[in-house]
Amino acid sequence: VTEWILSHNWTVGDLWTMLVEYSSQRLNGIHAGFLDWVLPPDDSMV
Repeated sequence: VTEWILSHNWTVGDLWTMLVEYSSQRLNGIHAGFLDWVLPPDDSMV
């Protein structure tokens, strides 16, 4: 996960923004975990 995040050059601020968006989605009823929500499916992580 760390390597994938670093390969996208995401900053702590970027991840924080994603976490805020994820929290909003959770309030709207999604049930995915954060990493399932933010990371692509396994077959696209090459």
